[in-house]
Amino acid sequence: MGQKLKIYTDKRYYTPEKVFNWILQPWEKEFGVSHPTEDSELARYTRNGQEYFERTSLEDCDIAVSPCQWIEDHTNEDIFELAQAAKACGKKVLVFYFSDSEDKVPIDNAIVFRTSLSRSTRTANEFAMPAFFRKPEDFWSKDWEARKKEPKATVGFCGNVDNRAHETNPLKACLKNLGYSIMKRPKLMCAFESFGISITKHKGRKLRTQLLHAFEKSNAVQTNFLVREFFNNGVGRLSPEKQADAALKAKQEYIANTLGSDYILTPRGGGNFSYRFYETLSLGRIPLFLNTDCVLPFEEFINWKDTLLWVEEDELANAPDIAAKVHQQTSEEGFIKKQEACKTLWKEWLSYDGFYKNLWRYLA
Repeated sequence: MGQKLKIYTDKRYYTPEKVFNWILQPWEKEFGVSHPTEDSELARYTRNGQEYFERTSLEDCDIAVSPCQWIEDHTNEDIFELAQAAKACGKKVLVFYFSDSEDKVPIDNAIVFRTSLSRSTRTANEFAMPAFFRKPEDFWSKDWEARKKEPKATVGFCGNVDNRAHETNPLKACLKNLGYSIMKRPKLMCAFESFGISITKHKGRKLRTQLLHAFEKSNAVQTNFLVREFFNNGVGRLSPEKQADAALKAKQEYIANTLGSDYILTPRGGGNFSYRFYETLSLGRIPLFLNTDCVLPFEEFINWKDTLLWVEEDELANAPDIAAKVHQQTSEEGFIKKQEACKTLWKEWLSYDGFYKNLWRYLA
């Protein structure tokens, strides 16, 4: 274990209506918060967290920690008040920004960990953090196994690609179908954009569409795509009494698709990060990572390019050939070891427990 950090926090700065800061989960009872007991990874950190952090006074701490996460479109007065108190003692305040937004946190003594971050606009006090989720294995009873290497790589994806299914107006549906056809053709898309015509403002949707289309028309790899008509397979559109069973079924199909593939397409979503990227690692499969000016967690300590199937954004059209070449050059033993490395990397660095256990590297 690394260095134990001294942190200061106070219940006075907690607003129950806001999202509780998970770093303080080991002291949840003090704040009247209960973590979901079925979330095995959050429970692991709740048990272990006091080994990583020691609560002290503001004067003696390494850093002050807000009990609430930063929320866009809110006043965040509780964090501002704590930051001012910390500044008066010559201390910094630790802020967690779990969002698609890349808006800056206007606190000059803040150290900000955020899910969505672009290298070209990053400031010196900003660092990437992983997206957190319930461990997929909480929904899956089968033992994990690495895939054996086959001559041809299998590239998987399970999810929603575009939003045409939501449109009921015939004219708008026609325009969305036209837009979707244009999005699949990057050169045509660029031609429209050169005239100031935006087909979509959602960069993640555009890239996801183009990436899947590139693989669908290629023979370089085997595809294993389960394309959903709606986000989360439309679970939110069902009546409340049907949602639990439908959500479990959708999650298990998602896990099966991931485990049944060698590599998983993990392009960014609404923010410049991807839940699927971290879920893929947790399941011991290799993400095909499309670098869209990204900053990854702990990149000073993790050689990400050795772990991922790395594709630059301007190489998108050639992604199937890149995947095939990397797969061909990887030995059978190396392929299995890379899957094991992905699973270990997530547990030791990117899960709740792994992330907070390693936070001292930036703050000590």
